[in-house]
Amino acid sequence: MPYYLGRRPQVDWFLFASPVTPTQETHRYLYTCVQGPFRNRLAARWFNRYDWGNPHIRTVADADRLAQEAA
Repeated sequence: MPYYLGRRPQVDWFLFASPVTPTQETHRYLYTCVQGPFRNRLAARWFNRYDWGNPHIRTVADADRLAQEAA
């Protein structure tokens, strides 16, 4: 099941798994925006921790690759 990072109002990013791709119709009451899908939790956490301002992480695939290399 793919993992996503959802931003809650006035809260930091929240890691969640969803069997369907989040859309405004399915997840707008839970999150203001969503990033992903990530293959695993490690990649999602890596993206959340190191993405902001990191030129090496431009896509979700970059986060997946870097997380696997670091593990």
